Amino acid sequence: MKVFKATANNYSSMHQDINFKRKSEIEFINGYVGKKSQELNISTPKNQGLFVKIKALEAD
Repeated sequence: MKVFKATANNYSSMHQDINFKRKSEIEFINGYVGKKSQELNISTPKNQGLFVKIKALEAD
């Protein structure tokens, strides 16, 4: 709860990027998971879903 309360008003860098219409670091953050999951033939639908949603925000 201490961490939650201490960081409740934080404004993440990705949130700032989206707000200011800049390219976010989503490809870097989620890209590794996507590449490794393909190499290992592992399904990562939640990771892919988040990636798609964030990329859509960048396009708005």
